[in-house]
Amino acid sequence: MAQPAQPDEAIAGAPALRRGGAVSAVLLQTVLLFTLSTLPTPVYRDYARAFHFGILTLTLIYATYVAGTLLTLFVLGRLSDQIGRARVSLPAIFCAALAAVLFLLADSAAMLFAARLVTGIAAGLSSGTAVAWLKELQEGTPERTISVRTVAANLFGLGFGPLLCGLAATYLPVPSIAPYAIYLLLLVPLAIAVVLTRETVAGRKPLAEVSLNPGVGVPPERRAQFLAPGVITFVIFALVGFYSAIAPDLLAVVLHITNKAAIGSTVFELFLAGLLADYATRRLGSRAAMLWGAGFVLPALACLVGAQLDSSLPLLLGGTALGGMALGLAYRGTLEVTNALAPEDRRAELVSTLFVCGNLGLAMPVIGIGIVSALTRPEIANLVFAAVVAVLTLAGLAFGLANREK
Repeated sequence: MAQPAQPDEAIAGAPALRRGGAVSAVLLQTVLLFTLSTLPTPVYRDYARAFHFGILTLTLIYATYVAGTLLTLFVLGRLSDQIGRARVSLPAIFCAALAAVLFLLADSAAMLFAARLVTGIAAGLSSGTAVAWLKELQEGTPERTISVRTVAANLFGLGFGPLLCGLAATYLPVPSIAPYAIYLLLLVPLAIAVVLTRETVAGRKPLAEVSLNPGVGVPPERRAQFLAPGVITFVIFALVGFYSAIAPDLLAVVLHITNKAAIGSTVFELFLAGLLADYATRRLGSRAAMLWGAGFVLPALACLVGAQLDSSLPLLLGGTALGGMALGLAYRGTLEVTNALAPEDRRAELVSTLFVCGNLGLAMPVIGIGIVSALTRPEIANLVFAAVVAVLTLAGLAFGLANREK
């Protein structure tokens, strides 16, 4: 069983940050590693024009990111439980830097595929590791406070990516380079802070003894209880995927809003609304937050579909706000429920399983809409996948209500 390491122990014997600094370092890791996953959102249409590819290729580029994340979670999801949090976090930061360099130097669709694959590896390495590390660094802190901070950092990172890219690409010279150059500069203090953050896993194994068996899974006795958070995590990230698939084109093609700062700011609204909902409802119980969040998915979907059918900016902004509320509430609720279920020595493994559910949900609408749009029309594809997400939402609510007393 993993036990906390000595308070003064950091990588290579470096002096450890105090508790507040250590928590801030891992929160910054969460922010910046998730920033990269959404950073290119406002400029994908520019890449498509520059490198002469269509919606199907763009869909496959997105799928490459999800494949990298899922493969890493499956193979290395419990690696930090074995060798330590910092020794997984630093390679994740290195992969994020490499991905940013690949984006910065991209001169073909092949370079974008490589950049998104490495981005997925970085996200897969960091996600479960950072959640587990934050919990262990804040021993004695109320669970609710820990989860609110974790979710807020995650959502801010996801929103900060398109905002940073949109502003940098609009107002700074060399728009294809500026967002990634700024991002690389932000990684330098992060890497230093992680080196100075104390390790929390004792009895760490050498690399030669590491098990690479699938690093995700749910203990048999916890599977019925995990069903609701797993399905609802899938659903809320499917909503994010649906939004990511339709919002940029809806803004640019239907509403004729092509300013990248405006596009980035609109996407940022989704995650800002989630962050605010996360804090505003922090006194709400874990299961209630999870179920209320799932409930908000349905009106959010209705607004987004209506925005496309009626070419309505107010409906798009309303759907964005409702979707953000769904994300903030349900994400915090599912994370708290999962952390409460997890055995101490399998925490990163179980949280990684939750992230697998989320990444599968994120991928389904983006990939599905891209393929169906290529075969039919985007409006039909969007309606089909909105209906699928709505049905899955109702299933998640049913599982959550059925297990509310367990």
